[in-house]
Amino acid sequence: MHYIDRLDRYRESYYRYHTGRQWKRIENYDLCLDTAAMGLDNCIEVIKKIVELRFGVKAPQ
Repeated sequence: MHYIDRLDRYRESYYRYHTGRQWKRIENYDLCLDTAAMGLDNCIEVIKKIVELRFGVKAPQ
């Protein structure tokens, strides 16, 4: 557990240094999907649809 805590502190420090923002703040994310709740395949379909709507690019089937 100590390794995970150290790694999380490193990630937080790295993110703050490079972005000037706080790590884990919801307003710093464009999209969050819970793959455990939705399933990976459903998350992929959501991402494809968002890319299509936002950028006008259709993902290959």
